[in-house]
This record gives sequence, C-alpha cells and structure tokens, in this order.
Amino acid sequence: MNAVVSPRVAGTATFDLRIQGRPAIESVSGNIAIQGATLTLPGPGVSLTSIGGTVTLASSQARVDMAANLEQGGRVTATGTVEASSARVLR
Repeated sequence: MNAVVSPRVAGTATFDLRIQGRPAIESVSGNIAIQGATLTLPGPGVSLTSIGGTVTLASSQARVDMAANLEQGGRVTATGTVEASSARVLR
C-alpha cells in the first residue's frame, strides 16, 4: 500500500464473543467495544478522533452504535443494524 494514501488507525477494542453451534456467522454473538480510537485518511485529509461505541452481534446481525469527533470540527455518529449471511462458494 502507498503510505501517502493508506489509512492510519490507532485505539483500543475489547471483545467478548461466543461461538455456539456449528461454525457459521449465525453462531457468533457478543460485543465489541471501541474506545479512544483515531482514524486518519490522508488522501481526503479526514481525521476522526475520540472514536467510541459498541457493536453487538446476535442472530446474524450487528447492531452498531458509534460516534467520533472530526478533527476539523464537528461530530459524526453511526447507528443501525447490519444483516450478515454465511459466505457460499460458487462453482
């Protein structure tokens, strides 16, 4: 990757995950917490600071509740649910 355009990420994430049943996306549940992270995208010149929030996994879904400050001023939040499904190999 080009160091000039590659994103830079730093911070802390804690995981409390469980896999119950056969190995598949729908068998994974638990929480991911992010605290005090930063993300810098050199290409567009965007930096997010104080990134924090949670991702809760259950029943093939991820519930996202995240927030961050823009280094240039302002705040951004992301809240919602993402549906996931097991990958299938096509032949």
